Amino acid sequence: MLANKESVKTLAFLIDVQNHTQGIQEVNNLETDYKESAKLLHADTIACQAITIEGQHFSLVVDDEALLTDKPMPSVLDHNQNVLFCGSCLIYKETVDKDGYYIAKDLTEDQIELITRHISIIVSPENDLVNTIVQPVLIADGIVD
Repeated sequence: MLANKESVKTLAFLIDVQNHTQGIQEVNNLETDYKESAKLLHADTIACQAITIEGQHFSLVVDDEALLTDKPMPSVLDHNQNVLFCGSCLIYKETVDKDGYYIAKDLTEDQIELITRHISIIVSPENDLVNTIVQPVLIADGIVD
């Protein structure tokens, strides 16, 4: 169940594959306003996923159609360099309130540092499937079911 709260701002970590940037982004109503998240991700359709980094669980908002593009740009890899997600993504934490609603919450300084330590810069050679890019990607432990 998503929270029905108004004007909730959340600090999330943005990996923007189109602009080849990364960093903290304040997002309004992350859990309820899909339009703002989609705009930040340069996406029409978004999805929520879960990943782990050093055993800590994080939530992601990802471009749900990034793999359908002609030349997808990866944003999250596993330790074996397998692509987990393509397209821009927002990384955040969430909790469940007393009524059972999911509430996005700010990343702590320690969580930001953990994410930053797991950002690598990749260079993808241009070929028929992938653009030549120099961009940040997150190296995660894996996807949480």
